[in-house]
Amino acid sequence: MKIVLNKCFGGFALSHGAYLYLCELKGIDVHAYLVDNKDDTFYFKKIDKSYKNSNAIERVWYLKNELPKMELSLEENWDFLEHIDLDFDGTNRADLDLVNTVEIFGGAVNIIYSNLTVVEIPNGNDFIIHENDGFESVVYGQNLGEA
Repeated sequence: MKIVLNKCFGGFALSHGAYLYLCELKGIDVHAYLVDNKDDTFYFKKIDKSYKNSNAIERVWYLKNELPKMELSLEENWDFLEHIDLDFDGTNRADLDLVNTVEIFGGAVNIIYSNLTVVEIPNGNDFIIHENDGFESVVYGQNLGEA
């Protein structure tokens, strides 16, 4: 069985292009926005798959619906906002679409603080991912229980 681990200090994260590709594989319609905020206002810029992450601190929001406007204040009603959350914890690391994305994108799957790698463990095993400041290792076996 193949699973995906982050093999550097930092954290598990996909590049923008890889995230959009994974959403496409899963049939999820996604609207991506680069987000900046000053004082009590958030500013959004719509981005497409050609956008390249430029640094580790920029924020990209992946939303289910298009935003009605490109500026939103904290005082406004944000109930319409629905983030897309592709859960990368636990057994989801063996998700075939995630594994495919990492294999297809190679090094382009990573952002500045990630180094996603596909590793193989024997089929039929349970696994637990251990993390140390973003760097991950895996323990696998039968009936591992909870860590």
